Formats: sequence, C-alpha cells, structure tokens
Amino acid sequence: MIRPKGGGAPDSVRVRFALAFLPLAVLGAARQFVGSLSSGLWYVAGFAALALFALSARADFFARTSIRVRRDDVRRTGYLGRSASCSRAAIARVAELVVVSTRVGGIPARWLLFLDIHGRTLMRAYAEYYPEQELVRLREALDVSWDSTPEVRTFARVRRDVPGSFPWALAHIWLTLAIVGAAALTAAGLAQSV
Repeated sequence: MIRPKGGGAPDSVRVRFALAFLPLAVLGAARQFVGSLSSGLWYVAGFAALALFALSARADFFARTSIRVRRDDVRRTGYLGRSASCSRAAIARVAELVVVSTRVGGIPARWLLFLDIHGRTLMRAYAEYYPEQELVRLREALDVSWDSTPEVRTFARVRRDVPGSFPWALAHIWLTLAIVGAAALTAAGLAQSV
C-alpha cells in the first residue's frame, strides 16, 4: 500500500495560487465593513467557513487516500472513502501523465492510468501527492510496463488519446461550467417566479 504525503512542490504551488486571491478577499472584506459591521462579519465568517471546509477536506484526503496492490486486484481509495479497483492480471501497463484542466489555466497534476492490453482504461488515480519513492514501490509491486510522460496535456487531449480515461465533464470543463451556470440561472429564475 502506498499513501500520499503533504508538502513539497504540489502544496507550494497551491499555496501560491491561493495567496494570489488573498488581496481580493481583503479588499472585499474591507468593502463590506465600510458598508456595515454586521455585513463585514458575515463576509469574514463565510471565508472562515470556506477555509475550515478546505482544511477538513485536505485532512480527509490524506487520511483515506491510498493505492493498494493485493493478490488479485489493485484498489484506489480517494476522497470521502470513494474507491475503485481493477483486476491485477488485467493491467498491461501504467501511464503516468501530467494533466491540466485547460490550455489557458489550471495547475498541472500527476495522474496514473491503469491500462489493459488494448489500451483501455481500467482505473485512474490522482497521484500528485505520492512521493517518488512510493511510486517506485508501486511500479515494482505491479511489475508491468510503466510509461512516464513529462509533457503537460489537457484532460480533453488525454481523453482523445486514451478513450474513457477521464469523464466527459472533466475533459470539457468550460462547457460543463456553462451548463451548470445555465441550470443555476434557470433554477433561480423558476424559484423567483414561484
């Protein structure tokens, strides 16, 4: 079994990304306090609740996430204890990829695709926080071909290259966000008319 570890390059990139929005949050809070004290306090309480949620989600991630190589299968466990598994005998190779949401933005992240002999995805695992020595242990335990590609690709491109590797919604993030936004606006309009 291998487990992720916090710190290092992945965390520093995410901290810098979050700190880039800090001035906007401070300006927003100041603007709310100028309007009224209670409005400003609600604003700060909202940010505190968001920070608490983010910290608890992070703690859950590191407490539950793992990849286990067992005699008959390989099991990946992720957020909230969600898991997936595939037959160990069916794995012909593992593709280690660096993937980003879109060409114009996002933080590159490492993913593992467990592929069968025909190149179909059996399982995928978010591997950004696994230390290199843990991935070496996984590679040795699986004893299959391991392709590591340092080139950064989008989810959409990987999905074209390896059908079924990532869900449609992730590969087409802008369309997904537009659909969710349109649905939210429609629901708000319907709620307002009732």
